Amino acid sequence: MIYFSSLAFIVLSYLVGAIPVSFLLCKKLKNIDIRFVGSKNVGATNAARVLGKKWFFIITAIDVFKGFLPVYLSKIFLQYKMIYPATVISIIIGLVTILGHIYPIYLNFKGGKGVAVSTGIFLAFDYRLVLVGFILFVITVGITKYISAGSVTASISLPFSYYFFNRDEIDKTFLIFTIFISIYVIYKHKGNIIRIIQGRERKWGEKI
Repeated sequence: MIYFSSLAFIVLSYLVGAIPVSFLLCKKLKNIDIRFVGSKNVGATNAARVLGKKWFFIITAIDVFKGFLPVYLSKIFLQYKMIYPATVISIIIGLVTILGHIYPIYLNFKGGKGVAVSTGIFLAFDYRLVLVGFILFVITVGITKYISAGSVTASISLPFSYYFFNRDEIDKTFLIFTIFISIYVIYKHKGNIIRIIQGRERKWGEKI
């Protein structure tokens, strides 16, 4: 029974993560396919260029919730009877949720970059990591006006924050998880980083 429950959680986590919030809202409100405008990325930043700034916060909040919910529910309904270490199954569910967002079955496996969803996942694990990342995000965006720079800075902080807050009791599996997500977020933003260096990256609030 536990194997079936775990498998069901994993499948449902992917399907929840794969819900293309930005795409659906842009299509519903403006009849625009976000995949063919701006950066062509199915994410809150690109959607804000189509719908306006306030929608960045609305979509980000929904995507954060998408990441938070599966991990949070897994910790409630699965961990008390886990055969494997509790953190492992929740990490797997978190990873699958991120994969759903980045490679959504509903959009031919072409989705967003997973920053907001990852935020929700870490919020379900340890809100302190998210708090540090959020502060650095706000500071970086405030200085540079680049959402992508803020996202990269916040992701880099993850393993360092985890180590700082848990240095007396390090879960190596979770530490590796934070490092992996940090590296992956940087990788997904490599195009943005190049455009920032070249001075071609769109700043926060710029319309298409």
